[in-house]
Amino acid sequence: MPGRPWTRSQLLELRRLHNEGQTARQIAVALDRTPEAIRTLRGTLGLRFYVKVSPEERAEIEQLYAAGVRDIDIASQLDRAVTTVRKVLGIHLAVKKPWTDAETRRLYKLRREGKTYPEIGKLMGRSPHACVMRFVNFEKIRKKREADRKRRARA
Repeated sequence: MPGRPWTRSQLLELRRLHNEGQTARQIAVALDRTPEAIRTLRGTLGLRFYVKVSPEERAEIEQLYAAGVRDIDIASQLDRAVTTVRKVLGIHLAVKKPWTDAETRRLYKLRREGKTYPEIGKLMGRSPHACVMRFVNFEKIRKKREADRKRRARA
């Protein structure tokens, strides 16, 4: 169900507040609208919301990530949106690429050499979390295959 129609002055005010960097919630209060209405209209008008991140905060995000802290935890710790943290780190969820057998073997080799997941992630162009998940999931698959082989050998 559509809400009240937008007036020309409200549209101009929306653009002005958006350009000042105010959030949808702040704009909604100023214009007596819901945040959802503000977000919808911003998208319709093609207004993009770019969050400014200071060089100090960018360095802190990168340092935490290099130390193995997950992007979700960094966002929570710094009171930022996860998408903002991912943009700073250059992580785009839509760009997930499947693991090849060669990459999986390299992951295992690097773990046997004592490398940490953040180190492996940098070497392989993957997030530390992706490396952990591949290792854990592949271990489950490997153990299941091994159990199936033993069961077939007994039968």
